[in-house]
Amino acid sequence: MLRKITAICLAICFIFAMSITAAANEFDEDKTGSISIKLVGQDGKTPISGAKLSVYYVATVRLNENGNLSYIFTDEFENCGAALNDPALSVVLETFVEENAAQMKTVVTDNNGSAVIKDLPLGLYFIKQTNSKEFGSVCMSFFVTLPNESAGRYIYDINASPKTEVTKLVDITVKKVWNVDESTKTPESVSVDLLRDGVKVKSAVLSEENGWKTTFYDMPASDSYSIVETDVPKGFSATYSKNGYEFTVINSASLAQTGQLVWPIPALAILGLILINTGIVILSKKRNKND
Repeated sequence: MLRKITAICLAICFIFAMSITAAANEFDEDKTGSISIKLVGQDGKTPISGAKLSVYYVATVRLNENGNLSYIFTDEFENCGAALNDPALSVVLETFVEENAAQMKTVVTDNNGSAVIKDLPLGLYFIKQTNSKEFGSVCMSFFVTLPNESAGRYIYDINASPKTEVTKLVDITVKKVWNVDESTKTPESVSVDLLRDGVKVKSAVLSEENGWKTTFYDMPASDSYSIVETDVPKGFSATYSKNGYEFTVINSASLAQTGQLVWPIPALAILGLILINTGIVILSKKRNKND
């Protein structure tokens, strides 16, 4: 009898435990989540305080007919230029959020290098550090999914410790110089690209309004930066010079722009040769007569 009662109790306990596990594993689309971030230096110990982190809501999430989580871009990111499963999505979003001023939540790490974002709707988040550090510590951008699946369970409160790297940050200045006289008409603006290893990383428009000068702030230090003027104005040529992280683009006008005539130069040269040859012939004849 005692064994029977014990077996019944164990069965009840097992059923109760199973119901708790099923409830814990059940996806709740109305639930909110949180992201706790911890930033430390490359030594794995030193906390990084004062890091400003922007949190972008990239995609919503739902449970599909197969019982798997399925993500869909939010309206703001549906035209970002990459698919959700694209390995280059992080690279694309780096530029997209900046150029499109995407909406975000912002947090700053405390003295312990910690920051918490609460009451977040479920989905995919892109987190990017948006300020520079005096000591050059930069948090690499990363993704967080809410909820996260682990061992068949849904976790709605995520702990994230993204990788950091120590990089010297520099300001890169680009200025335009017009090598022309006062009578030469110049364009109202020009466009320049900042390249790193031949790949465009930034662009800017130079005009009289900004003094034909721009500065790209907090760029990773590198010797592989270069500048190119994207559309050199007709009638001008472009040359480039570099002094450290200061670039100069010089536009010079062609001779036709200065009002000088180009076509007589070859003609005058030919005429000079003819006159020289004529003189030689005349001198030769005079010498023959004298002889």
